[in-house]
Amino acid sequence: MAARKASVLVYAILVVSAMLASAVAISSLLSGSIRQSRFELDAAGAYYSAESGVEKALYQIRTKDSLPAVGDCGFAGIGCEIAVVSDDVREITVPYVQNETIQFDLFNPDNNLVGAGVECVKFEAENPAAIIEVTSVDWPAGASVAWQAYPNQPVQKRIFTGATNIDNFFAAAKNYRTRVKFLNSVPGTMKITLGNDGACAAKLPFPNYLVVKATGNYLNASRTVSVKMQRYAPMVGLFDYVLFSEEKLTK
Repeated sequence: MAARKASVLVYAILVVSAMLASAVAISSLLSGSIRQSRFELDAAGAYYSAESGVEKALYQIRTKDSLPAVGDCGFAGIGCEIAVVSDDVREITVPYVQNETIQFDLFNPDNNLVGAGVECVKFEAENPAAIIEVTSVDWPAGASVAWQAYPNQPVQKRIFTGATNIDNFFAAAKNYRTRVKFLNSVPGTMKITLGNDGACAAKLPFPNYLVVKATGNYLNASRTVSVKMQRYAPMVGLFDYVLFSEEKLTK
């Protein structure tokens, strides 16, 4: 009889221990889930703070033509810091799509008195069947360009084929506005870099590009949003064509 009571007691202790272990495990899982949910909420708040900082910076750059001050984003009650880097874009990678173009400026928009310092542009396509058209308008450093006088402004055009090409048309003492057009349909992307030697070995920064970074902080989380953009948007139609008609055009 005593032995039976002892075995029942041992069994009861084992059952209670198992229940306690299960309760501890479930409690740990719930606690971890709560912490994860709380962190995700904090991360979302930090991300939206950073995104708001970038949007504010882009608005100031595009509408007021001025760069935002480095430091606090200027939102009351929101932890956000912003930084603008003007010499950090050393390559551009774009999708290769037939008849699509990318246009970029090779001059300092805030100081046109010096040349771009660019002597070559390197194009690296993922597909060796790529065919591109490169057109450029150049002018001496310090000179103003009468864009309204186009098409009297001389435009230089070059055609390149293959995966890797180096365009040595450029001179360091001049400034340029350049466009690249993809002439055929091949899959992949194209990377564009600048250099100051014939082989384009050293990557120069694109002078008209900015990197806007905003870091948002909310409780225990921090997130950074980064945007790569041109300081001044390309002028539309610089290299495009216009059709004229003596008759009324009807849609």
